[in-house]
Parts: sequence; C-alpha cells; structure tokens
Amino acid sequence: MRTFSALRAIGTTTMVLSTALFGCSASLADEALSSAADAHDPSPQFEKATRGFPTCALADLFIDEHSQTTTSPYLRTIEAHRCETSDTLVTYCIDERFHGLAVRRLAVPRTTFPVFALYFSDDLEHSRSTLLARLGTDFRASPRSRAGAAPELVQDPDDASASILICTKPD
Repeated sequence: MRTFSALRAIGTTTMVLSTALFGCSASLADEALSSAADAHDPSPQFEKATRGFPTCALADLFIDEHSQTTTSPYLRTIEAHRCETSDTLVTYCIDERFHGLAVRRLAVPRTTFPVFALYFSDDLEHSRSTLLARLGTDFRASPRSRAGAAPELVQDPDDASASILICTKPD
C-alpha cells in the first residue's frame, strides 16, 4: 500500500505505471488493492469445518434432527449469527473466506436431508475461475456431484451477482 500511496502523489507516473503493471488505470489498481486489503483469512474453525467441502465430506457440520443442537465447534461459535431456519436447513450469516472467495452465508441440514451450501459474494464466472485455480476444479454439474461426492457451483437464483457451492447427498 505504501508504494501505491507514494505513486499516487506522482500523478501521471501513477497512471503509466499502474497501466503497465496491471493493465488498468490508477483508480482501478487502487480499487483492486483496497479489495485485497479488505480480504481476510478464514477463521481456523471455519477452515477446519469446511475442509471436506470439495468432496462433500462434512463430518459434524449439521444440526441434530432430534435435539436441534450440534457437535460442531464452528457452528456453536457462530450460533448468534443464525439468520434463517427452515424445516430442513439452518442458515448462518457469516463473513468468511473459502479458498479466496468471500462467503456471506453457510447453510447446513437440520434433518436427515443432507444439503450443505456456501453462498459466495462473487458471481458464477469469478467463483468458477477462482476455485479452478485454487482447487483444480470449477465444480460444474457432474456424475460426482449428482452422487454427492463433489459439490456443484451454481448461480444464486436470488442474486445474479452471487453464486452458491452446494453439496447434496442422494436419498
């Protein structure tokens, strides 16, 4: 950041240098750096709880159907952030990162119907390219996703500028 602050004072040099380095104007380069500075690492508990998401192996990431409690340390930690409860899911409003993507919500099952979802703030195209670069797959629909062995990345039907990574297990 210090480098860009110093370059901003130089004026025209900033525009030339940022265009040469980033292929964009100084204001766009500053915006990109600001976004990167605002990004944060995932909490260790979130990282541990979602480690199995690429293979839909999510051990204790659920609410027990009978007791309506969880054994997940992460879910216990974020209980105050529960923002929606339906017959089948509990959704938490969170501020986490999953392999570089901002996660704004996490949905976990509260019945034996196993559906897990990470709601990303990024659009489908950006999420696909990020996950491909970080995990080696873009999580398109596949026989593995239909079998519950891999998630599927879809556009958020309620927000065209967002996407959802969903794990479902067949009945």
